[in-house]
Amino acid sequence: MPVGDLLKWLPPVLVVLGWIVVNWQNDKRELRKEARSLIDAAKKLVGEIAVKAVNYHVDGQHGLTFEIKAGLDALEIECERLPYFVKDSPLMGAHVAFTDAITGGDFEATAPAKKAPNSPEVATILRTRTEMLAELERVFRVHHLGRGGSRRPWG
Repeated sequence: MPVGDLLKWLPPVLVVLGWIVVNWQNDKRELRKEARSLIDAAKKLVGEIAVKAVNYHVDGQHGLTFEIKAGLDALEIECERLPYFVKDSPLMGAHVAFTDAITGGDFEATAPAKKAPNSPEVATILRTRTEMLAELERVFRVHHLGRGGSRRPWG
């Protein structure tokens, strides 16, 4: 095949290759935007749940029980939408630790004792909230930006 015949196919081939690269980059960007949205929604829920849990334990707002449990259910649903929320994953570990910190002890007891703002229970809620937020950000960084490593401070 003469070189002239090959050269006439070069522009269409380059156009197709360019389209493939651009399409791949667009797909990757859309996936990243969707993941950012999911993670931001989960982070918002984590913050709201933590505030309600602290109010429940410190201020004795026991009427928040239903809202806290509903929030934890919604958080789990949001996390399940992420492909890396699987058994033994750091994200699952952070979620379990956060849920246990909030619903452990005398949660839902008929007459739970009020806790001091500096009590170990409140400190555990706030610590696990921070770990959950950090793990959500780490997941985004590792899986969508290609940066960061794995860390499991809770076990």
